[in-house]
Amino acid sequence: MTDTYSLASFAEVLGVVPDRLHVREEFAKGSWLITPDWKLYAAADDLAQSNSDPAGQFNNVTVDSLEVSLSRAGGTGNWFGLDTRFESGHFPVAEPIGTVLVDNGYSQYGFGVVIDFGAATPSHVLARADQVSRHYDQLRQRNFDRTTGRVEYTWTPDVKVSVSAIAERDISPYEYIHSSIVMVRGLTLRPLWHMTDELDLSANLAWLERTYLSDPAVALGAAPPRDDGVRTMSALLAYHPATWVTVQLSFVHEARSSNVALGGYADDVLWLKARLSL
Repeated sequence: MTDTYSLASFAEVLGVVPDRLHVREEFAKGSWLITPDWKLYAAADDLAQSNSDPAGQFNNVTVDSLEVSLSRAGGTGNWFGLDTRFESGHFPVAEPIGTVLVDNGYSQYGFGVVIDFGAATPSHVLARADQVSRHYDQLRQRNFDRTTGRVEYTWTPDVKVSVSAIAERDISPYEYIHSSIVMVRGLTLRPLWHMTDELDLSANLAWLERTYLSDPAVALGAAPPRDDGVRTMSALLAYHPATWVTVQLSFVHEARSSNVALGGYADDVLWLKARLSL
């Protein structure tokens, strides 16, 4: 279980009024090696979010999901399988669009294939492709049926260096302050260098296009479809002087372009964090 309090991203709020989010998530997952060649995986999740800003409380939501996959071994460290997922979202506060109150509740189904290849080698590939269908309780023209996919390749030439490259056309996890769903397309590069036993240096370079789907304002003709382009560069230096101490220094530069007012920006963030694990 996790219980998180945070400030909603201004990238989604499109304003300057602070919105404090409370997100509580309960989850369980596990896998069962039925035979040496067959593996069953199951996961259940319950997420509840509340927003402090009265104008954004139509984003209060409870999302329940269940996922099951069955995989077969295809050699040492290689797995190929089928995966299915069901998700339902309940919004207790209707969203006002002009004089219309819209219920954003939905049911979502997904079915696809998953591949885990080369986990015991320097070249590791994780891939999946899914057919995803979402059906809304109101404004059925928002319903959609899309094919999604994600491929992650990790190259580990030695114990000190690894590089991961990700290509995706995927639906993002729940957008915590926006009731529409977001299709993310792009590339991400994540190098990691274990400099010493105490120092790790990592980076993240991302080129992403975000398309906001199923927005009720668009369905009612009250707003244009939203499309954003996001470019991110970040670096993280982690220092571990002891097993129970971690100090992190990070720099992030992000630039976003958007076809909606106040949606584009550029920012630089520098932060220092220390963590004690007792």
